[in-house]
Amino acid sequence: MIFANWPRGMFTIGEGINFQVESLKKLVKLAGKYDLAIMYEPVDSEADSLETVSQILKRVPGLYFHVDVGHANLFGRKPEEFIERFSAKLKHVHLHDNDRNRDLHLPLGAGRLNLEKIIKVLKMHYQGTITLEIFSQDRDYVLLSRDKLKRLLET
Repeated sequence: MIFANWPRGMFTIGEGINFQVESLKKLVKLAGKYDLAIMYEPVDSEADSLETVSQILKRVPGLYFHVDVGHANLFGRKPEEFIERFSAKLKHVHLHDNDRNRDLHLPLGAGRLNLEKIIKVLKMHYQGTITLEIFSQDRDYVLLSRDKLKRLLET
């Protein structure tokens, strides 16, 4: 998995896309020599829109997609749109909640994630693994999230 890398400073979005495409093409080619795949994970940046991610995935053949639902839930974005648009390249999912403003890695149900809708879309477009990415010292929050996710997947 590779995190998005938006160069800071005087770079435009287009230059940032070009920078990533150039780097990712080299990584995908090198990974192929070892029979490895590279997944692209958009981060908690406003630059990681459906449009920019789409351009990067289109311009880098062999690059796969990793959706971090919490990241896709920021800046007014809708995670289900990322899942639907990039389902053919989707290889893994990180799932956690937030307040739609900050990347908080909250337990499921503790934030503003439209969990029922996201799970419905995931069930239609994805059959792979999901990692609960809950940042807490209290293990009970992860177990609660696991149980909530299991119930939603079974309905």
